[in-house]
Amino acid sequence: MRNIALSNGVGMPQIGYGVFQIGGDECARCVREAIETGYRLIDTAQSYFNETEVGEGIRQSGIDRKDLFVTTKVWISNYGYENTLRSIDDSLRKLGTDISTSCCCTSRSQTVTGRGMRSRSFTMMAWFARLA
Repeated sequence: MRNIALSNGVGMPQIGYGVFQIGGDECARCVREAIETGYRLIDTAQSYFNETEVGEGIRQSGIDRKDLFVTTKVWISNYGYENTLRSIDDSLRKLGTDISTSCCCTSRSQTVTGRGMRSRSFTMMAWFARLA
């Protein structure tokens, strides 16, 4: 599997396996089989409600966690500095690991208003990437 170098030097596999709308034992099995097939990037999100199953599939695969690139996404209701930190810790607990290679905070077309500011749509994305 080819990697691309991120700006911090971390290598990210070019192709990953996403688990949107896969739940329960099926999710754990699919993740395990994806890893056995050669995938090294697994993508999930808090809003998929399957982080625990992703972690189980990773454990079942027998592959060392340091050899995987795992991404998850913070749900919009968990935004804000303290909420985000708590939700990342919760995701790591569910994934059964102390590191997530990257965690993305994203929202689509959210309206922002403030004093003297017109409403506008924006996309916000923040990445927390593991340092090797």
